[in-house]
Amino acid sequence: MTKREYYKVAFTQFFIIVTLINVVMFVLGMIYQPDARFGYDAFLSPIIYAACSMLPVLLTYSKKELSVKQMFFRQVLNLLAVEGIMLGIGLVGSAELASHPALVASFALSVFVIYVLVMIISWVLDLGQAKQMNIDLENYKSRIQ
Repeated sequence: MTKREYYKVAFTQFFIIVTLINVVMFVLGMIYQPDARFGYDAFLSPIIYAACSMLPVLLTYSKKELSVKQMFFRQVLNLLAVEGIMLGIGLVGSAELASHPALVASFALSVFVIYVLVMIISWVLDLGQAKQMNIDLENYKSRIQ
């Protein structure tokens, strides 16, 4: 995968992450702070969280094709880095989060769930693209023969 293709995938994942963060913020907010109201600046937090969560992904680009074991190891390292970054930002930026162990656990679980969902959604998108490429290859082969 070229660097451009890698960043294109990362860009797509960024918007998936922003969407999922919005959903998680809604769910956790309704559970832990249903009466809270926010200003327009609250719209920036999912974008900031998503951008910070993309840092490990953008920094682990590899020119060579990775084996399944190497890819799995890299995904685990990325997950741990994302968890650390998100928990660090959450704990430093919110006294409310730091004072509620259940909220911290929910937040950490949410980061994990979002990470897994992004991987699944990316895989489904890649699968659809691979199927379309196979169909295009079959059509091309049939036209040549």
